[in-house]
Amino acid sequence: MSTIRFRRVASEARIFVADGFLDEDEIAAILAAAGEGTAYGAQHDGTGLHFELPLAAAPELTALQARLEAVLGFANLLGDTFRFRRYHAGEGHPPHVDCYAWSGAHLVVTAMLWLTCPAQGGETRFGRARPAALRLEPRRGRLAMWMNYGADGRPDPLAWHEGLAVAAGEKTTLTSFIYADRAVAPAFAPGLEADPAIPGVVLEA
Repeated sequence: MSTIRFRRVASEARIFVADGFLDEDEIAAILAAAGEGTAYGAQHDGTGLHFELPLAAAPELTALQARLEAVLGFANLLGDTFRFRRYHAGEGHPPHVDCYAWSGAHLVVTAMLWLTCPAQGGETRFGRARPAALRLEPRRGRLAMWMNYGADGRPDPLAWHEGLAVAAGEKTTLTSFIYADRAVAPAFAPGLEADPAIPGVVLEA
């Protein structure tokens, strides 16, 4: 795979996008491994069909987790699964910040990939990003990654986000919730400047 370029999409909130992080073969393998989630206790509610997809389900998942850890420079202490979600028309996810702790580790980074994209809607919106709220449009193979804690180790309110409802078609995402010590989160890409002109990233007026 060619070198992946990460671009920062907000000047203060630490939100990064890398297009083409997954190729078509990887996407197909992951979708095949997930199926309808019956083997993994899938649930279906207003936030779509969702379940935990274990790394053991496909070698592509193990390789993907290793690539994410290599990019960040630290290990996911609770990285045995990915969160698989499939949204149909009318389904989305309410606003929240991904700040959780488990066994002394904190959810420092959220890494979300799009496996399938809807015909309309389904953007991920960061309503408190600066200098302006922004929406990430679903793009197949795209990785969005954001830091949930600030340099002071406290939850970052600028990481507040929501999944806007799908208007037509379906959206499938695969998310790695990366747990580590809060002190390691600021280490990723501290020198990247915000890039306001990224296709599929919409800054709100």
